Amino acid sequence: ADRIQPEVSVTQLVLYQLSESDRVITTDIELDIRESAIREWNVSVPQDYSIVALTGASVADYVVASEANAGLRNVKVLFGQDVQVRQLISLRLEKNEVATAGDWSLPRLEFPDAKAVRGDLGVVAVPGYRMLVGTTDLLVEKPLSYFPKPVPNLQQAYRMREPNWSATMRIEALERSIQSDRKSVV
Repeated sequence: ADRIQPEVSVTQLVLYQLSESDRVITTDIELDIRESAIREWNVSVPQDYSIVALTGASVADYVVASEANAGLRNVKVLFGQDVQVRQLISLRLEKNEVATAGDWSLPRLEFPDAKAVRGDLGVVAVPGYRMLVGTTDLLVEKPLSYFPKPVPNLQQAYRMREPNWSATMRIEALERSIQSDRKSVV
């Protein structure tokens, strides 16, 4: 008898957020597990980002590799029991970097054991900054109103259907100004 191998498809909703002092990646990862159950799952994250939170209903713990390979560190997600069908994992990564004008090459999360990877990608910036499209590859731009999750200050939205996509955003600092209305009382 042959051992049945699980087939896992990944659907992710990932947000790249620029704040004045941080760059944040938040993602909701939905695993569609078929054929057999799994007890652990691997995801590769950019080595210069810190894991702030990794949660899920069946997630018991996670282990981060101490060494990076090709700019990525492996994170092994451990489940409390065998899991099948659909599992949702939420991940938040942060990097301390002051917002400045220039290019931001969006780092990609990788799923080495996935059969298929697809999902939605959004780019958010705090007021005072504009995110312009530099270059994109294997991403399809979509209207902001069609992004699956309402997000304040969303500036770009894409659909991903290939795991090896790439994108570079141009950060532009906007002129600061103050406007006020004055009412005279007689």
